[in-house]
Amino acid sequence: LRSNPCSIYFLSSTIIDFLIINKFLLLGVLNAWDNTITSSPRISSLWCKMSNYLLLILPVLSSTYIVLASIDRYCTSSLNHKIRQLSTARTSRIAVTVTFIVWAIFSLHIPLTFDIINRTPGEPKSCTVPKNHDTFVIIVIACSRIM
Repeated sequence: LRSNPCSIYFLSSTIIDFLIINKFLLLGVLNAWDNTITSSPRISSLWCKMSNYLLLILPVLSSTYIVLASIDRYCTSSLNHKIRQLSTARTSRIAVTVTFIVWAIFSLHIPLTFDIINRTPGEPKSCTVPKNHDTFVIIVIACSRIM
């Protein structure tokens, strides 16, 4: 079963789900154990950027791998010989790698634009996208380079 293409997709999805669980547990434990770890401006900015990046990319990767497993099962059960040939371990490893790279690049706007800002002087700082000209330019340039 380890060489079965569908198991590669399910294994990839399970690893991503495991990372999702551990990400939320890690953040919860760190904040409960010592809140000063994430209160440093430099570390807070990194946590802000990376937690939002992971919050977007990990669930999308997990869902995409499940979709790829379903497509693989369709290919395996097809009556057409050429479609059945698409269901190989090599194809699944390539699909998992390409999917990861595409979603990682597609989601790069998150760490580029998110930051810790004060909306108003009385409000506490929040991790969000600043609404200014620089953010718009970063997103437009990133999208134009990708396309």
